[in-house]
Amino acid sequence: MVNEMNNKILLVALFSIMLIVSITGSICIVKADTTAEPEVSYDIWDADSIQSPFAISGLSHENLTMIILSPLNNEVLSNNTAIVKVNIGTQKWAINSVYYEADWQEGMHCIYNVNNQTLNTKMLFRLSITANFKEIPDGIHHITVYANIHDGSHVSSSIDFIINAPPSIAILSTENKTYHTADLPLNFTVNEPMKWVGYSLDGKKNITITGNSTITNLTNGFHSITVYANDTSGNMGTSQTMNFSVDVPAVIKSKLYLTQTAITVAAAIAVVVGISVGLLVYRKKHKRS
Repeated sequence: MVNEMNNKILLVALFSIMLIVSITGSICIVKADTTAEPEVSYDIWDADSIQSPFAISGLSHENLTMIILSPLNNEVLSNNTAIVKVNIGTQKWAINSVYYEADWQEGMHCIYNVNNQTLNTKMLFRLSITANFKEIPDGIHHITVYANIHDGSHVSSSIDFIINAPPSIAILSTENKTYHTADLPLNFTVNEPMKWVGYSLDGKKNITITGNSTITNLTNGFHSITVYANDTSGNMGTSQTMNFSVDVPAVIKSKLYLTQTAITVAAAIAVVVGISVGLLVYRKKHKRS
């Protein structure tokens, strides 16, 4: 009787130690790179749902399993974001923590912890995680999700996907304001190598440029400008449309007009003087002859 009681006490002690070690090990401290970490939300998937990993995999509820629902393996995404949704299921032991490892970031990152998640219940056997990743560079990518269970077991799932997004263009100037000059700089940035770049002024035909440029001889009034860029994959990117106005003061216009008139008159005088000198020389030569 004493031996049986001792065995029960020993089992309870071992269970408690194992549970404490499991919970302690779930603290989210593995985080080598915090660049563009995802926005994460949690839910509890329905056991009868088609998104159940058991239903999809055909495994029984006694098994620990995981399935990445999105994106699909080798899916091509047309922007620099990816919504990774994963369902995790286990029957005997609760889910302890979930990590991910992505090729465009360094290290492993914790996205779920039994001690800091926001769901009403802490001991979860069915967990759905949605992680919204942003600013993923173009190219082929690989992500692996790991789940740790309270009994020390774990499961993982991996997918590959492709980011093929159009260029992202940001106009640094011109700004949405009034300018008192007819010549304005056009400065912008593009997040990837460009095959072609140009701009459209006031909705007119695109003008090809090789980079930052200057727009000249702008008329007074309201204007709009949009920058376009074509990357090496053939994707066309479009910037925001910047609206601005030009109001060159009349005084400046008069000075410009007078300057241009003076130059024109001077040129005309020079031509007349040249012709007169030529005629005099011609007459002198003919009188001598």
